[in-house]
Amino acid sequence: MVGVSGDSVEALRKFRDKYKLNFPLLGDTRHTTLEAYGVWQERTMYGKKSMGIVRTTYPY
Repeated sequence: MVGVSGDSVEALRKFRDKYKLNFPLLGDTRHTTLEAYGVWQERTMYGKKSMGIVRTTYPY
């Protein structure tokens, strides 16, 4: 298992350490991989639209 996020590598390192995760987290700040998998999409929160990650799980 691997996690991919638009956050920086440093932010992900802190998150991983805080929650003691035992799998790698990859930072995709340019959203290249996120867009390729179709998970970087327009979202609406509190009536405000913005781009963000739609959390998704892919089996392998």
